[in-house]
Amino acid sequence: MDDGSIRNVRPYSELAKYYDKVMIHVNYKKWAKYIQKILAGYGIKNGVIIDLGFGTGLLFKHFRSRKFMVLGADLSFQMIQSSKTQPPDCPVSFMVNDICNTAVKNQVVDVVLFLYDSINYLQTKLRLKAAFSEVSRILKPDGIFIFDIVTRHLCEKYFSDHREVMKLPETKIVRESFFDPEKELQYNFFTFTTGEQSVREKHIQRIYSILEITKEAKRQHLNIHACYQGLGFRNASEKSERVHFVCKKYE
Repeated sequence: MDDGSIRNVRPYSELAKYYDKVMIHVNYKKWAKYIQKILAGYGIKNGVIIDLGFGTGLLFKHFRSRKFMVLGADLSFQMIQSSKTQPPDCPVSFMVNDICNTAVKNQVVDVVLFLYDSINYLQTKLRLKAAFSEVSRILKPDGIFIFDIVTRHLCEKYFSDHREVMKLPETKIVRESFFDPEKELQYNFFTFTTGEQSVREKHIQRIYSILEITKEAKRQHLNIHACYQGLGFRNASEKSERVHFVCKKYE
């Protein structure tokens, strides 16, 4: 089937239907425990959490505390719609929001999460600046912001020229990935074929260095307290594949 017969759609508009199956390899239970361990280290056991990359709620299916008020937000309506059909373990209020412009009042949130390399979807430094500024606005003083990025090292190692196929009962999903080292952009194409119909999503991620992230966070009154490798507590570097940042808002 040539490209002329493939209909292009917005990122996560089609993937939302299959997201939980496509991400079956991700250990969300371990990830949820990791985030809660970080929060406990800062003495945070209750309060208001907003996850601005909530997706279908897979992380919060394993978030075992009912002492938090959770706001589940995502830029994709389809992802939020899918999450409502699978209620997490703790109470969640849902909203469709852009991290750069949220419908949240000033200084009302104790914790902001933006996980699974959602930061990398901010394709320009202006968007990165706007996101950090907005997080700083909604966080309470001394509030915590946790997010992660994928690194250039990971993109070059695994996704410079990558193709994989997933066959479901009625749909075939093909993922093709390419990395442009000059533009620091990672391209992921998802093609969904059901019968004679095919649709494609084009995902573009900007790969930022740890230094770029650190500098911009500081400009927006977010002090990076920790920079961890993977789902552990070792100091990260550009040779890490995934990096978690723990920021604390300061005045």
